[in-house]
Amino acid sequence: MKNIVYIILASLIMVACKKDEKVVTPAVPSYLWSSYMGTYDVYDTVNHKQWVMKMTHVYHSDYNNGNNDSIYLENFANKFSVRYKWTAGISSSQKPAFGFGIIHPIKDYNNYNWHLGCDWDDPNTIKEENVLQNDSMIIYFNITNVAFYQTDGVSYYVCTCKHIAVKRK
Repeated sequence: MKNIVYIILASLIMVACKKDEKVVTPAVPSYLWSSYMGTYDVYDTVNHKQWVMKMTHVYHSDYNNGNNDSIYLENFANKFSVRYKWTAGISSSQKPAFGFGIIHPIKDYNNYNWHLGCDWDDPNTIKEENVLQNDSMIIYFNITNVAFYQTDGVSYYVCTCKHIAVKRK
C-alpha cells in the first residue's frame, strides 16, 4: 500500500511540475516618429507666451508602410492645427528630427492665410534644433504672411521663430 501511495505521489509531482516555457512577445516596431508623440508645454521666449501643443500619429489606410505616416499637430505656434506627412529627417547627431517641410498657404484659427516652413538645425547655435533631447526640443521654423497681409487686412508679419517645447510625462 505504501508503494502505491509513493507511486501516486511521484506521478502527481511529475505532472504538476514542468519546465516554464519562455513566452516570446513579438517586438513592436519603433518608428522614428513614435518618440515625438505626446503633449507639450510650448514657450515663446520672445513674446513671453505659453500654450499646450499635442502631437499625434494619424494612420492612413492608403499607405502600406510606416514611412508614410502622418502627424497631427494640434495648436502649433498657438495658431494652427495641421496634419502633415512625416518625413524621416536625420539630424547632424544622427537622431530623428522633427520637420514638416513647407505648408503654403495655411489658415490660422482666425481664418487668415500664412506661409509656414520648418527650418532644420541652426548652424549658429550649439543646441540642436528640431530634435527631441530627453523631454524637450527647440522648434525652429519660419512664418510669414507677406503674400496675404493686404488681402487679409492684417499687419505684415515675418518671424524666424524658435519655441521651446517640453514634453509632459
